[in-house]
Amino acid sequence: MRMSFHRLRCVLVAAFVATAVFLPARARADAPVAAPAAGKCMMWKVSSDTATVYLVGSIHVATPEMYPLPKEMDDAFAKADTLTVEVNINKIDQQKLIGLIQTKGLYGGNDTLSGSLKKETMQALQDELAKLGLPAAGFEKMKPWVVGLTIDVMAMQKLGLDPSLGIDKHFLDLAAAKGKPIDELESADFQVNLLADFDAKMQESSLIATLSEMKDLKGDLKETTDDWIAGDDKGLEAQFEKTTKEHPETANVSQKILYDRNGPMAQKVEAYLKGNKTVFIVAGVLHMIGDKGIVQILRNDKFKVQQSPATKVAPEPVTPPSVAPPSVAPAAK
Repeated sequence: MRMSFHRLRCVLVAAFVATAVFLPARARADAPVAAPAAGKCMMWKVSSDTATVYLVGSIHVATPEMYPLPKEMDDAFAKADTLTVEVNINKIDQQKLIGLIQTKGLYGGNDTLSGSLKKETMQALQDELAKLGLPAAGFEKMKPWVVGLTIDVMAMQKLGLDPSLGIDKHFLDLAAAKGKPIDELESADFQVNLLADFDAKMQESSLIATLSEMKDLKGDLKETTDDWIAGDDKGLEAQFEKTTKEHPETANVSQKILYDRNGPMAQKVEAYLKGNKTVFIVAGVLHMIGDKGIVQILRNDKFKVQQSPATKVAPEPVTPPSVAPPSVAPAAK
């Protein structure tokens, strides 16, 4: 099993960047199917003497099979005073975001993607774009990090993953409907700058890893979804560890995208635990798991942490509405 590298970068960090800028909105499909009746779920309860924090490991681009969510997760959300997410994607200033990506993610002057990548990398990219039915010329002014995000999301959407079904999106919509306060761990600007500030070598190495794993994407996604539904944090951790071993050249990227952010996120969780409220936090699942994850950091700091059980009841199947295939907007000149 493995958690493929490109999904670490895209699904766990900034899927909203690609979907907000390059892909159209898709109709949300209410088509939950049968799920395990009991077990664990990707939620942890953290307690102090005065406060309770629920930590939910999110997959930002998800499938209908992940719904309905466990009853314990819904109950915890209902009890919470505040919802906290990585970034409130419902409140992103789209024009500002597009401007930032055009500034940070597009080449200026005579610089181009093909002129910046190694010939073998560019050939692999062209081959993958052809499979997706996309013209390579439309990507010439995009930097590698934007290219990787765009093809990641398009490939995943073709396999049935939908940004509108993301776990954070689900709870953001519920919070808005119920008037529940919403807080953020990070900002959209921070996440864009995180990716944009990788040097050229790091950007190309991450793109190479992404392209090399495209052929296994369908199987990887199924394993990830199955592990998430089962609450199998050890399975997800094993997937990611295997990917790290297969692509050691991406170690610096993983450090910046994942581990360097876990400490500051954990500090914000601990600030909530010093208060007197119940807070429901949704952040990428890889931030939660493993020896360097938020859950372990909190345990090391002597907080009481317990993974939640899961109870799921499958409703009657509903036929999902048809949706149009995604398309890529032309790169800004």
